[in-house]
Amino acid sequence: MRVSGVTAPWQGQATYTPRSSRAALEDLFAGRSDLALVDFPALHPPRTVGRLLYQPLATYPVAVAVQLPQAPQLDLGQLCALLLGEIRLWNDPKLAQAGGVRLPALPVLVISRSDPNAASFAVSQTCSTESRNWRERIGVRSRWQAGASKLVSGLEAQRAALALPGSLTVMLPSELPPGAQSARLRAVGGEYFGFERARFGFAVPRGLREPWQGAVQLPSDPYAPLPAANAPDAYPLRGLLWGVALEQQKYRGRGRARAEALRDLLRALRSGGVPEGLAPLPNLPLPGTFFYGAKPLP
Repeated sequence: MRVSGVTAPWQGQATYTPRSSRAALEDLFAGRSDLALVDFPALHPPRTVGRLLYQPLATYPVAVAVQLPQAPQLDLGQLCALLLGEIRLWNDPKLAQAGGVRLPALPVLVISRSDPNAASFAVSQTCSTESRNWRERIGVRSRWQAGASKLVSGLEAQRAALALPGSLTVMLPSELPPGAQSARLRAVGGEYFGFERARFGFAVPRGLREPWQGAVQLPSDPYAPLPAANAPDAYPLRGLLWGVALEQQKYRGRGRARAEALRDLLRALRSGGVPEGLAPLPNLPLPGTFFYGAKPLP
């Protein structure tokens, strides 16, 4: 198996090439890899490759980075309003209940990235659910300008812009510059959590036994918004890591045994043991079906 993407496979046997989500999908379409591990869907497939299967494998957190004397505590509605430019001062009365943190009279400088990135995609999924204005104006996208005060291209420019007083941006925890502050977000139970110690996944309803079909609704469409976290200590701003493969496995002389090996690799990745910074999903059945010719793989 050949795997390319943003993280190495944590189960099974495969040759791994580290690649961005966009490049990993290009590898998949060109036949250079069997599976792409991506944190946002950057491309639409060429017609020649047929339908793609997006298999959710794990969740990852998104950090809300700020440059303030004290990091705020926000709920998702406040965060979406800030990113849309609906709140332009940090001492706005709408933020007066920001977890008891006193915020300065500084302009809110929203930094957005013009290039597709995982944090922007996860935030647009969340705010499409939380904010009607976001849903109507922005929708679910892997890049957006929204109410940005400063539009940058690339991670390094984003990290540099975060030095501006009053700045606000979203990025993966691994992308935070040294010493950067991150806002704590309010979870379902009313507590404020940082990504450092909170869970990122989903809770299974009490009393429900395996199999968990229907207990946790995960989108099979990568552009569908994630359901809200239903665990009281779940960090509410998360995205999904996807395993992407071609639905039709009979191509380029590919044998049935190789197609079955890919199916087994995806099943193994869903069994747990994810690397640090990711959280496993409940061990639900894979939502898609592989085909080898006209027949589905069992």
